[in-house]
This record gives sequence, C-alpha cells and structure tokens, in this order.
Amino acid sequence: MKRPVSQKKLFRNGVAGCLTLLGILPAVPGRGVDDDSWVEQCNVVWDSPSRDSFGSMPLGNGDIGLNVWVEEATGDLLFYISKVDAYDAGHYLPKLGRVRVKLTPSLFAAGRAFRQSLDLQDGAVSISGGSGAERVDLKLWVDAHRPMVHLTCQSAMPREAVVIVESLRSLTPSATADEAQGKLPPHGTAGILLDDKATRLTWSYRNISSRWKDAFKGQNSPELAARAEDPIQNLTSGCQVEGPGFVRENATTLRLRKSSTRIACAIQVLSCKTATVGEWFLKIQRQADAARTLDPDVLFAAHRAWWRAFWNRSRIVVGKCGDSPVRMEGYLFTQYKEVADIYWKSLVSEPKENAFVLTQRHALERFQQACAGRSQVPPPYNGSIFTMDMPAGVNSWGGPKGGPSSADSRDWADLPFMWQNTRHPYWSMAARGRWRIVAKLRGHSLAGYGFAGWSPARREPRCHHPPSSPERV
Repeated sequence: MKRPVSQKKLFRNGVAGCLTLLGILPAVPGRGVDDDSWVEQCNVVWDSPSRDSFGSMPLGNGDIGLNVWVEEATGDLLFYISKVDAYDAGHYLPKLGRVRVKLTPSLFAAGRAFRQSLDLQDGAVSISGGSGAERVDLKLWVDAHRPMVHLTCQSAMPREAVVIVESLRSLTPSATADEAQGKLPPHGTAGILLDDKATRLTWSYRNISSRWKDAFKGQNSPELAARAEDPIQNLTSGCQVEGPGFVRENATTLRLRKSSTRIACAIQVLSCKTATVGEWFLKIQRQADAARTLDPDVLFAAHRAWWRAFWNRSRIVVGKCGDSPVRMEGYLFTQYKEVADIYWKSLVSEPKENAFVLTQRHALERFQQACAGRSQVPPPYNGSIFTMDMPAGVNSWGGPKGGPSSADSRDWADLPFMWQNTRHPYWSMAARGRWRIVAKLRGHSLAGYGFAGWSPARREPRCHHPPSSPERV
C-alpha cells in the first residue's frame, strides 16, 4: 500500500493556527517551524514495493534525474537515469538507461518488513528490508554538486550483489572507441556499449545527425538557423558504473567479487559535444578517476548541507484550514468529464488532514522542481525528466491511453520547439520566489535573444524586431 508517512500535526497544542488563504506562516522561533522537523514530516513513505516505474519516486540534483522503485516480483532495486540536456537526434529526451541492483538474499520477500522513503531533507531515497539479522538498508542520492549518482548498502548479514544495465534503446557492443566510431550509422542516434573488458560498465548515445536546424528554420528563422551552431549534432550522452569490490561479468553486468555487509557503487553521467566517440569516453573516464579519490562520506555531508540550506531558504507551512473539506482549485483537462472527475476527487482533503496535505504537496512540488531545474536548459513539459512507464487506460490530454507507453514517451513530444507548456511551472516558481531556478530560464532565454541580435539592456533591436515569446514566461 502506497501512502504518505503518518499524518502527524505540524503544530502542537498552543500554536496559533488560523491563517488566511494558504495559511502561510513565517519561520518565527517558538512557532514550531524553526527546525527541519516540518520537512521530515512531509517525506513520502511506502510500506510495499511497486509493480513498475508507475510506482516510482523522483530524485535528482537539478540536472540528473532518477525514477526509483523496488520491483515487487523480484525484490530488485531499479531506477531510470535521465539528464535535462541529453537530447537525441530527433530532439526528444529519452532516458539514459535503467539500472537494476539485485541482492541475494533479496531486498524484499513476501511477509518481510519493507520501507521506502523519499527523504526530502536529505535529497535521497532510503530503503530498508527485513529485520534483525536479515535487515538491509540502502540509500540512493544524486550528488548536489557533481554529475554523479551514489548507492550505498549496509546489511546485517553478508549479501551478494549484481548491478545490471538495461537500456530502453538498442546498444551496439564495441571493444574500443575506435571500433565504435567506425560502426556509427550515417544518421540518427547510435547506442554504444563499450565492451573493453574493464571493471566497469560504460554506455552512451551519440547523435550523428540532428533535426534541430530544420525545426529552427520552420519557425520563420532560416537566416538565423544558417549561422547557428547545432547544440544536438555530435552530442554524446551516457553513463559509467563502477564500485569497490565489483568485477565485470559481461558488458552489461557487474558482480560483487564476494558477499559483503557493505556495498557501494557510483554512476558517472555525462552529456557533451565531442569530435569523436573516443573523446567522450576519455572525458567520462577522467570524471570517474577524479571522483574515485573523494571520500563518499564527505560528499554526502556536502550534498546534505545543500538540501538543508535549500529547505531553510523559505517555507510554507499550513497551520489550519478550517473545519470543512478543502478543495484545492486547479485545472486539468476539465473538458473531459472522466478525467475531470478523477482530478477533482483527488484534490479534496478531509478537514483532519487538509493542512498537512497542503504543506506536503507544496514541499513535494518544490522538491521536484529543484531536482530538475538547475541545468543550463529548462526541463521539458509533460513529465519533466521523470517520465515513467504508463499502463493502458491512464488518462492523457486526449482521453484514456489506448495502450501502454514506455518511460521514453511524452505527450506532445514531437512538437518542433521545446517551449510548449514549459512556461507553466515557471509561473508558479516566480510567484513563490524561486528566483534561482527562474534565473536559469532567464539566462537561457536571454542567450537566445542575444543571438537574434536583440539587446535587453538597450531595450531595442540591433536587427529585425524585438522578440515575441508567446510560449515563454
């Protein structure tokens, strides 16, 4: 059963409560919100694993995102990896892959205790299974300061561990970077699996061609497109996985040399333009070499400090919302009655929990925006970097989906420009003072204006007309 953590009251007896509108309460000492306890109470906690990524938790560092879940059928830990700027040749943003971590004895079995928590205050997902001599604890986090995913495991008993890379796109094995370069197709995006027998797993996707310029020309901008550098052409995006004590079993599998009570692995993520495949492999290897010299405990302390500072910058904690059910106003495809009925039903909070629900939903939205909004480009619409596998019948903008869709799919993904609906989450960010994330979008937009020859400082065009951005903020 998936449910939030026990709905404890955020304000104890004697705390002033009746607030206007959303009940915004400043962080005043003595009022119960001058520490981190309110954030911890907003954590999402599940007491059972999931069937697939439709039951996953989001995690990220502003540039790299994960969908995290434990598979009910196997007890394996799985997570998708995505990156905000890892576009393919078709200007889509597919996942960089799925990683499966298999423990023996497994993380979950019927009748055994299970807990999965989205720890907002630490920017991490923690998972525990079993109890006593069978207990095992895992922590997964995306480094707030580095393009790196960390997984640690502490077990009461020695366990075997296997890490498997599962790509949603085809990968062509190559023994060397030069061999991979020679196998590249004439166009599209090529999946490359480096099979060089080293004790790590490395894979990437390289764009040999790009539709970016054609899309640019289609926006009545052929002159600008002719002098623009294509940001997608020759872009290579991928990952490298390694961990102490792991040995290579094959090109997609690492296995722990011997069972252990302490298990750890790290995943480097890199997206950049390079002249050759070999240059990209060299870059990610150097990135991994540098990370290997760092103390994981020190890295986690710095990561944790970033998230604590993030939550302390501002907060909205709702003290009381009256005695009647609260209906949180919004809009979602209300032209479709079936979808609208489901939507509105889920937005009604009973009076006993309404204040907590408002506080938690605001915190979760803020968390998700921070997980995807710190890159040099904004996260895409309709799922951000946390798209997931969707079963048939899930409601979509055009009504219920007729069949299942993969985590690489996105409604309206084939639009020729990226701004459709990107603006919507940024409106709310501006209203709530999320200036650091909004500033990233502003910088991205001004860079485009400057390329077009318009100076915002001079408030006048250097060529053509001032920009018109109906789909922007």
